Amino acid sequence: MLYDGPFQLESAGSLATLYITGKLPARVLPTLLRAFDGLPSSVRVLRVALDDLEQLGDGAPTLVHEMRRHWQSTRDGGFRLSFRTMPDEGSAHAELQAMP
Repeated sequence: MLYDGPFQLESAGSLATLYITGKLPARVLPTLLRAFDGLPSSVRVLRVALDDLEQLGDGAPTLVHEMRRHWQSTRDGGFRLSFRTMPDEGSAHAELQAMP
């Protein structure tokens, strides 16, 4: 699945990955939640890839929290954040995982 704007959502099997590029404005939350709800019911784990995120907006922590809360309340599944730990060096990544 491809959506307009600074994100792309893909799914394969039981895993979906949300790729976010550019900035993460809070106004995209309703669009993201609708996209999550449109995924097949077999998708249980959501990975949010922030590797290409340029800037976190003021409400970004709240936005990520709301995505996690919505995902876990509607899917009762896993939620993972993936991001670079060092700017401009693609070899260092971190992944945080929240399980129900």
